[in-house]
Amino acid sequence: MSVFRQVVIIVLLLAIQAAIGRLVSIGPIQPNFLTIYVIYFLLRRGVRDGIWLGFAVGIVQDLVTTQFIGISCLSYGITCFVIGKLSTFWSGDTRATWLGWLLAGTILHGLIYFFFYATGTSLSFGRLLLNFALPTALVTTLFGALWSVTPWWRSSFRRG
Repeated sequence: MSVFRQVVIIVLLLAIQAAIGRLVSIGPIQPNFLTIYVIYFLLRRGVRDGIWLGFAVGIVQDLVTTQFIGISCLSYGITCFVIGKLSTFWSGDTRATWLGWLLAGTILHGLIYFFFYATGTSLSFGRLLLNFALPTALVTTLFGALWSVTPWWRSSFRRG
């Protein structure tokens, strides 16, 4: 896949996240469409390409939103590395296993993100995790399940 195509997909997903994410939110919880794509890309293209896309998506997300610069980049990079390495033992070539990796990746991303987000503030890491990270992971996985029945989802994944 070309870099231009990836940039277009990332921009489109950011627009979808901004427009549709708020419409389908449940209170403050909304699906993370970028995480769905990053985990899907990681399992299709491998660890190295997934880490690069994760870093790119994280940087873009940090620059576009009002978040701290580098937190999303770091959390996506670590998530892609861990999920990519673990997926060599149990591939994501079926919908069920892919959704399992998506849920695990979204939870891991939330753990890392909120750990750094809560550091140095009066916010409780546990409360952020229970009130935001886990519900976001479940909603994101639900939308990943909906996407996995569309023609754009392919079940041929690459190991490693």
